[in-house]
Amino acid sequence: MNTQILQAVIEVVFGSIFAYLTPALFLLMVVLFGDRLVGLIYDAVVKRRWN
Repeated sequence: MNTQILQAVIEVVFGSIFAYLTPALFLLMVVLFGDRLVGLIYDAVVKRRWN
């Protein structure tokens, strides 16, 4: 019984909702880690310029 419910929930989430959720998760990751990525690129450019 529990495995059937779990299987149904997984099927709904990954079958229909996940297609709409993926772009939102990607945007969330870009917003959360964008500042670190910019800092990493800036540090790489500055260090390369001085070496």
